[in-house]
Amino acid sequence: MEKKRFDSLESWSMILESDNFETWETSKEDQKEEWTADLSQLFIGNKFASGAHSRIYRGIYKQRAVAVKMVRIPTHKE
Repeated sequence: MEKKRFDSLESWSMILESDNFETWETSKEDQKEEWTADLSQLFIGNKFASGAHSRIYRGIYKQRAVAVKMVRIPTHKE
């Protein structure tokens, strides 16, 4: 499996930076545990699926096989 460091994918890494996430108001019932990942431990391999606004890659996170879904935020024209 070809391994790539996540931070080499500049076009996608900006989406995953915490400053670029939109914040939505939620009720206390809707609040869930926040999850974070150490992106320095994430290696992305070959793409195996894609859709209109996302791609799914094979990956390795902390020496475990994972699927990595990258979602592209559509522009207003799409």
